[in-house]
Amino acid sequence: MKTGYRILLSLNAGAPASLVEQALEALWPGMAEELVGLFIEDSEIFEMARLPVAREIRRDGGRPRPPDAASMEREFRQQAARLREIFERRARHLARRCAFRVARSSPAMLLREASEEFDVLLLADSPERPEYHWAIRRQLALLIQAGPRMIVIARPAQPFARRIAVLCDGSEAGQAALRTAQELAAGRDLELLLLLPPGGEAPPSGPGEENWRVRRLPGLEATSISGLLRAEGAAFLVLPRRIAAAQPAVIAELVDRAPCSVILSG
Repeated sequence: MKTGYRILLSLNAGAPASLVEQALEALWPGMAEELVGLFIEDSEIFEMARLPVAREIRRDGGRPRPPDAASMEREFRQQAARLREIFERRARHLARRCAFRVARSSPAMLLREASEEFDVLLLADSPERPEYHWAIRRQLALLIQAGPRMIVIARPAQPFARRIAVLCDGSEAGQAALRTAQELAAGRDLELLLLLPPGGEAPPSGPGEENWRVRRLPGLEATSISGLLRAEGAAFLVLPRRIAAAQPAVIAELVDRAPCSVILSG
C-alpha cells in the first residue's frame, strides 16, 4: 500500500466542526506522511462587506444592516480556533507531521498553489449545507485542471457501505485510478467494484481479482451511475483525472449526486 502522501485538508469559512472528522475518516491507515489543515478566510467576503450597498441578513429576521467587519473578524478567529483543536486532536494519530494554517486569500488561488506543495487535496463536502457544497462545486473545474494529483471529496459513508467503485477505461490514468482504489480497498477491507464505460476493457488480473465485482455501464450518465453506487453500497468512487478533465459537466453532476466520497486520481 502506498504511504507517505503530503495531504492538505481545505476548510472554507462556515465549515461545521463535524466536517473535520468526516474528512479525516476518508484517509486510509498509514496514508499520510504530512497532514496540514488550511482554514481559508475568503478575501472576497471582506471586499464585498466594504461595499456601500452591502447588507447583512439577520438570523432573527430583523432589518438588514451594514456588515460589522470587527464582528466578522472575531467570528472567523473563533471558528478557526475550534477547527484547529479538532484537527490537531485527530491528525496527530494519522501522520508523522501535522500543522494547521489560517490564510486570507482567494480559495481558488490558494488551492491552485497547493498542487506544487501537496500530493493530495482533501475537501469535506456537506450536501446538507448547500452553500458549502456549492463552494466546492465552483472550484472543481479549476482543481481538475491544475490541482494536486489526487483530490478527495469526502462525504459520510452510506450505511453498510462495503465496496469501492472505480471507473476503468483502460487508459494509463484508468490504471492509476485502479491502483488508488486497490490501496484504499486494502486499507479498509472493502471489495472492489469495477465500472467499465462503453468500449472500456477489463484491466489485467491482479491481487484479489477473485473478489472484484464488474459492472459494464451503458453510458457516462450521472443519475444512473449514482443509482448503481447506492444499490451496490459504495463507500468511495474513484475516477481517472483524464475522464474528469474531458467531461467536466458529467463529473460535476456526479459530485452533486454520488451517495459516497469521490476521489479523482491518476
